[in-house]
Amino acid sequence: MTVRLTDQHRQNILSKADQWSGQLGECEYAGEIVVPEENLEGIAQLVRQNLDGNLHGQVGVCSLVLAVNCMHYDFDEDGFWPHFLHRLCLEDNSTNQNRFGLLIERKLESFGLLHEYREGPWRYVNALKEQCGITHKEIPRYADILLSIRSSYGWDGLRALDLRNFSQFISRYCPSGHLSKFLRSKSGWHFTRSVSRTLLQLESGHLQIEDLSSVRGYHPNFFSELLAHLSIQTLPTETTTATSFLQPRLAFLPDLMQIALIFSRDGVNQRAYTLGDQIITSTPYLLQDVHDFQTTFKGKIKYSQSS
Repeated sequence: MTVRLTDQHRQNILSKADQWSGQLGECEYAGEIVVPEENLEGIAQLVRQNLDGNLHGQVGVCSLVLAVNCMHYDFDEDGFWPHFLHRLCLEDNSTNQNRFGLLIERKLESFGLLHEYREGPWRYVNALKEQCGITHKEIPRYADILLSIRSSYGWDGLRALDLRNFSQFISRYCPSGHLSKFLRSKSGWHFTRSVSRTLLQLESGHLQIEDLSSVRGYHPNFFSELLAHLSIQTLPTETTTATSFLQPRLAFLPDLMQIALIFSRDGVNQRAYTLGDQIITSTPYLLQDVHDFQTTFKGKIKYSQSS
């Protein structure tokens, strides 16, 4: 089917592409560009109307915005391409997948958002997944995984896990499916470490719930949807300029088969913790020798002066 391009078609896509190009130039991830689900058909129509014209750059920008929003709303165990190409009224085949995949990948690269070059059959989908993180339909299952992680390690303990041990944990609680594959990847590990830091700041009162929609690097609705499935107890914001780091806690790390003291990573980075005469420089602090075990651990915690 050939669509006759009108001046209005061209003006519509030029206007939208210009608007989104400005926003993409300021984003950390393309998934920060949010379009209400009911408006996706309008973007798909813009792409269809101009697909075979000469506005390749504008089509690429609109295709990218459509793709990241389709990923957020539609992605499930059927994958990404069936939903995306259905919105464009195109057949789900390798030709169309490669055509749009390459177009979207090049746009990510042009905006400095392509953080890793990939190969293989999941090349384009994984690049988009990185832009979106956890999608709308994955949030309930992801919340369950986060609660299991917090129960086993605490938020700081999670951030202390390396990729290998984190992947082993995910394999036990989410052994298969697209969510499992993403979380066991380097991108999923970094994403979850970032989420845990934000949730720790929320629980300790350094962030308020109303601040979460403006945290960069996430879909604006991500935390509001996630918190609906989590039981987070927040502390009031400190009114003093001096902030005390959290006290360390004793924990068993099942993946390492070790008992350890878990410290706040921000406090460790600022050398705020002293255990005996030793400054703590890493967390978790593994108790490996019989002499490491004590009924009482004595140390000091410095205060951090906020500006």
